[in-house]
Formats: sequence, structure tokens, C-alpha cells
Amino acid sequence: MMMDRILEPELMEDMEQAIAYAHADFSSSHQMRVTWFHQRFGMGSAPASILDLCCGGGDMTFRFARAFPNARIVAVDGSQAMLDIAAQDVKAEPELTKRIRFIKAFLPNDDIPQENYDLVMSHSALHHFHDPLALWETIRAHTHPGTMVFVSDLRRVESVETAQRIVRERAGSEHPILQNDFAASLCAAFTISEVREQLKIAGLPSLRVETVGDVYMLIHGVI
Repeated sequence: MMMDRILEPELMEDMEQAIAYAHADFSSSHQMRVTWFHQRFGMGSAPASILDLCCGGGDMTFRFARAFPNARIVAVDGSQAMLDIAAQDVKAEPELTKRIRFIKAFLPNDDIPQENYDLVMSHSALHHFHDPLALWETIRAHTHPGTMVFVSDLRRVESVETAQRIVRERAGSEHPILQNDFAASLCAAFTISEVREQLKIAGLPSLRVETVGDVYMLIHGVI
């Protein structure tokens, strides 16, 4: 039996929490998302305009900016604390500051620029939404025929005990804030079948949902 979702806060607004994330080493798992993108869309895919929804502290934004040096990126998040971290970190790479525009917006929001995005993406954010259609309908509103969509997130585990075991095995040496958040996220995440139903309701039936490893899922495709 799969447990019901245990909701967690939608925004990461506490500065101590934001700093803990900024100092954590997500290099391996985050860079894998770039690899997963190339594997699904091909090494020849080179989006010139990217919308990054729920960008957090910007690490994934920066990684895709490096992977696609000609891309301009609009990165959106509802947490000022996380955007402050992103704005500080991007100073270490001045070239990126010319190509990334950060916007504070809680989804859905009309302040997100309407552009012909080649790629709309979101990473490790879906499980935070109390109403996931806020994310999917925003994606639908900012895509057009030919836009690539790439969303990565956790999958819900069957019990709190399973979540705690995974945290001990994978993040036992991390900051307690990160351990607690990881466990909460595993309990707040959606199942594959739930996401497929969300896509059907949101009018995004062309997107594929697949499992990756033992705790991740990818939602991807071309509109």
C-alpha cells in the first residue's frame, strides 16, 4: 500500500534553510539531470530560450546555462531567500549574468514573460505544490508547438520509515535541515500514475512519464 501524500511547505523562505541548500553538494545528482536531458532529446538539441520554473538557488539554472552557452534563461521562483542565494552565486560567473534573468513569482503568475521558449523545465519542485496543476498549467501557458518540456522530481515512497531509511543511506552526513527536507520531500512527492492523471487534466498528454533509478521520475516530451 502506498501512503497518502504528506504535504510540505510550498516555498523555502527561511534563510537558514536556503543557506543549507546553497552549501550542500548536489553536483552529482544535479549534473545527472543535464545528462538525462541529452539522453532524451539528443546531443544536438540546443535550446536558445529557456524558462526555468521554481529555480530555487539557481544551481540547475547555471548548469543548463553552461551546457547551452547560447541560451538565454528566465528563471522563476517564489522564494526571495532562494533568489538572493542565486543572485549572489551567479556573481562568480559574470558571463552567466548576461544570459540569466531572475524573476520572483508564485505560480501561476502573469508576470512571467511570454516568449517563444525552446525549453520549459522544472527540477525538484513538483512535490512542493499543494495543487500540482499550478505547475502544469503554467507550463502549458508558456509552451507552443515544438517546445521541449523537461521536468524532474522525486517519487513518493510507500512509508515514512522507507523515507527515513533512504535519507540515512544517501544523506546521513548532510546538514540536519537537508535530511529532514529530503525525508519530507519523499513523503510529499507524487506517484507515476498521479502525474499521468495530472497531465491528462492539464491538457499535456504528449508528455511521457518515466521512472529513473529508485526515487526519481522524469516528465518530458515535445509539445
